[in-house]
Amino acid sequence: MGKKKSAIFLILITLVIAFLCAVCTVSFEYGTIKKYNSAVSLMDKDSQFGGGYNAVYYPDGVISAEEYAGLEDDEKSEYASYANGSIYLEKESVCDEDGITVKESFKTEFAASVRALTKRYESAHIEGARVEICDDYTVRVSMAQRLNSAGTAVQLFGYMGEFSVSYGSDEDSAEVIIEATEQKPITDYFKGASSTVQQDTAFVILDFTKEGRELVKEATASATSDSTSTMYFKVGDSNVISLTVSQQIDQSSLAISGSYTAETANIVAKLIDNVINGEETSLSMKFNEARTYSDGMGEWAATFVYIAFGAAMLVSAIFFFVRYRLLGFTHLYTILTFAILTVICLSFIPELYLGLNTIAAFIIGFVMLNASNFVSYEYARREYALGKTIASSVKQGYKKCFFALFDVHIALAVIAFLAYFIATLELKIFALALLLFVLFSGVCTLLVNRFYWAIMMSLSKNKGKFCHFVREEVEDE
Repeated sequence: MGKKKSAIFLILITLVIAFLCAVCTVSFEYGTIKKYNSAVSLMDKDSQFGGGYNAVYYPDGVISAEEYAGLEDDEKSEYASYANGSIYLEKESVCDEDGITVKESFKTEFAASVRALTKRYESAHIEGARVEICDDYTVRVSMAQRLNSAGTAVQLFGYMGEFSVSYGSDEDSAEVIIEATEQKPITDYFKGASSTVQQDTAFVILDFTKEGRELVKEATASATSDSTSTMYFKVGDSNVISLTVSQQIDQSSLAISGSYTAETANIVAKLIDNVINGEETSLSMKFNEARTYSDGMGEWAATFVYIAFGAAMLVSAIFFFVRYRLLGFTHLYTILTFAILTVICLSFIPELYLGLNTIAAFIIGFVMLNASNFVSYEYARREYALGKTIASSVKQGYKKCFFALFDVHIALAVIAFLAYFIATLELKIFALALLLFVLFSGVCTLLVNRFYWAIMMSLSKNKGKFCHFVREEVEDE
């Protein structure tokens, strides 16, 4: 590539990198009420740092030590202490005849409820959410502090049971018009649920099958604007949506609005969709009030993380500039490309958020990128020292180390890919982040870095000096 073309490419690349760095880090206001939010500010919104909400779910038949202490003496005899008194199990529903051993049926139902609960948080993309089992038979959920609907999430996601629809003048007397039976599952009547926002109004959308639509049409045939009939959409015994009906409903998709925000509509929709299309559960989960907790470093925690990342990138760049002089610019451009890609992923992929898991994955990817660049530069340096031209040295150096670096990246990416499908929610996030960051490292070091190297080196008259490569001195005998 000629010098003019290389100069143009370098200028364009520099402008693109500078623009993307600004997009990722700089927020600003424009107009009177509008504001552009940078990728980093979007990532901050879902940060695990700075505190958050947590709640503990207790399945039916399990109570906390505080609740046990408030029982009458005759009621206390119905419960058995478990986990050194941390929780108490109802003997009749949870334990075998000995009043101590937990029933296998309860273990199975609890495991199914935990899977359903985890899937609900995953599918709703509750950023920063962590679901973990405590004391064997309780479930603790933690969410980022910036989630405005944490209380709604922990309440609704704890509802277990079949989805059903009833219709009448009040909830107690309402007649069930749609429910699952042994012969006909609920999927015969509903396709699923979703949410949307249109003109600042959030909607929960229920999609009927042809049979479900006919049942609703038939049930609401006598509805008028003067009637006070209501349709109740329930999960188990818990009412999720109450819809006042003033006319016959005859449509395949029903959009329900109300006091929903985008967050709460998404939560309600994901709950219903998972109940319709997910695993059948019967063991309900009750929870204590969602409580806030503070991170040790408070609201500055994410800022400290960014400073640490910046310091690590600065140290890396300085090392390569000292050892390779102007060649350090290729490494600088490469790590900036890597950093931009990771920030964009953390900001716009719902499953990812700034937390200990993604930080660990970033460190692994960043170390692999630095190590790979160092290895490729050293291989090229050795080839040049043997008397080859700089172009040949770069080509042979990459050729000799390419497959070793390629194999390491692919092996770790495959491990992360497999781990994603068998890991728990928290480890899934780490596995996904690791998979992406390792792939970014491989692409940046094996393709992007070499491309930058070719462009920058072509602008230098003394290419060996540009790379700070020297040849071995051979003494005459």
